[in-house]
Amino acid sequence: MALDEDPVGQLASFRLAAASVVIGNGAKLWITGGFDEHFFGLDTSEMISLTVLAFDGKVAVESQVSADLPFPVAYHCLELVFGGNDAALLFGGMDMFIQQPEKAAWLAIINGNEVSWIESQPMTLARSSHMCGAVRYSFGKSRVIVAAGGMLHGRRITPTVELLEIQDGDDLATIAIAAQWQSGPNIPISLCCAGAATTQDQGRRFSWNSNNHC
Repeated sequence: MALDEDPVGQLASFRLAAASVVIGNGAKLWITGGFDEHFFGLDTSEMISLTVLAFDGKVAVESQVSADLPFPVAYHCLELVFGGNDAALLFGGMDMFIQQPEKAAWLAIINGNEVSWIESQPMTLARSSHMCGAVRYSFGKSRVIVAAGGMLHGRRITPTVELLEIQDGDDLATIAIAAQWQSGPNIPISLCCAGAATTQDQGRRFSWNSNNHC
């Protein structure tokens, strides 16, 4: 199906440097944080639903305001915890209130348009504008969330990587309390704002677009 190039809707709020994740078996896009046209940090989020209209094949977009975030944040990451639809991890980013990178991580429990937050173990470094993704070990029994590169305090760009391993079967409370970030091997060059990171090889490899390095 070819999508119409005409606008089909709009967000509830103007957002730049937000983070998003697909939930609801692909039916919804959850967009979090960012900053507005006046460069004020946002602590809000919204759910975007896409519906293909049967009578003409066009796409209708509905945006609904969702949960407030723990703090106003931009240039952050958001990843599904299990590859399912009921939990996501928000980690790092620029705290727009104090204008400094954050190492905080928060677990979001998603129930429809409602979201509740559990404070989780922080990353080892405060970083923003980092690349992120989630990969599986070859045997598929654990999922590893990756934070790579980004900007540290003092606008220093880093090649460092850290990993959060989540075992299949772990409950959300265990993940929030017990799962610890660990250092991983550095990427070849210091990068931030490096575009989309992707997983390949059935989710076992992590790669990124390195054309843009700050």
